[in-house]
Amino acid sequence: MTTQEQLSLERLLIETYERGASDLVLTVGNPPMMQVDGTYHPSRETVLSDEEVLAVQSLLVPEVGDRIHGARRSKISGVTFRGDARFRVYCYTQEGHPAISIRFIPKVSPQLSKLGFSEDTIETLRSSRGLIVIGSRPGHGKTTTFASIIDLWNSEREEHMIVIQQPIEHLFVDNKSIIDQQEVGRDVPSFDVAIRDSAKESATILAVDGAPLSSFPMLIERAASGQTVLATMERLSALDVLDVLMTEGMTDRERRREELARVLSMILIQALVPKVQGGRALVHEILIANSGVRQMVAHGSIPQLQSMMETSRGEGMIGFDQHLALLVREGHIDLAEARNFSVSPESFDALQSHGTFD
Repeated sequence: MTTQEQLSLERLLIETYERGASDLVLTVGNPPMMQVDGTYHPSRETVLSDEEVLAVQSLLVPEVGDRIHGARRSKISGVTFRGDARFRVYCYTQEGHPAISIRFIPKVSPQLSKLGFSEDTIETLRSSRGLIVIGSRPGHGKTTTFASIIDLWNSEREEHMIVIQQPIEHLFVDNKSIIDQQEVGRDVPSFDVAIRDSAKESATILAVDGAPLSSFPMLIERAASGQTVLATMERLSALDVLDVLMTEGMTDRERRREELARVLSMILIQALVPKVQGGRALVHEILIANSGVRQMVAHGSIPQLQSMMETSRGEGMIGFDQHLALLVREGHIDLAEARNFSVSPESFDALQSHGTFD
């Protein structure tokens, strides 16, 4: 890459940052596209050529080389640029041309209160043990919430944490806790090997972002052994998460239910929904494993948990559609937008018409 090309890339990254974009996508034949509050906008730059996209790949991920055009068609990496700015860079091909998706990673994880979580939820997370699962669709902030929870624990708890990702995104600095970060494919061969070996490394907290669903039986076992386990999953409701936890790799249905009932601490579902006044609101669903929830899980009474979430706000729980309806009532989210994001449009309509929020 020439000095001029490098300066052009730096200007583009600075512009993306200044516009508050979360993502930058570079594809041949199109201008650089910046995602701001969930919507893509072209930058001021002209359309990109193959050579320009390849030059950016070479600068940000030099080890990609010719592999991106060989048998291996994609490469994802965590990249630190100019010693300070950090990105998740995904190099891939589309229609035979190189392409790059760049996600900006905040240097400091935002506090959970800044993300929109209530003090009650934060207080519950502060001392949580057992299994905690964060669920969302891709691109809706679960990795940011994952990092913010780790930062909360790091600032208050004396623990030995092992954080497993592919790739590593946020870089943590030891505070009250010791934090070891492992990247799948670089430090460990697979999520399963890293999860299994965490016990040998005397970890008290195991934080796993992006593991395949097949790894969750092992995560339940680690929680049953006494480790606190924080994990992410691409699911849109607490009931969907529970379905995975109760059925994935299952050999003994009753034993799995009983084990999950013992170790489950919290399921947190989130989505970023466009606000009326611009920006995006964090909408969440929270299931906290109190005695009633544990009993329902042990007996497999999963459908009844939806009603329990929606009637237990005093204990910090809330249903996703219930939170959507509340934000519509308060004027933060448009009704049509909320219905589009709802887990069950029929349930959302009933909540909206009856005003059942408490």
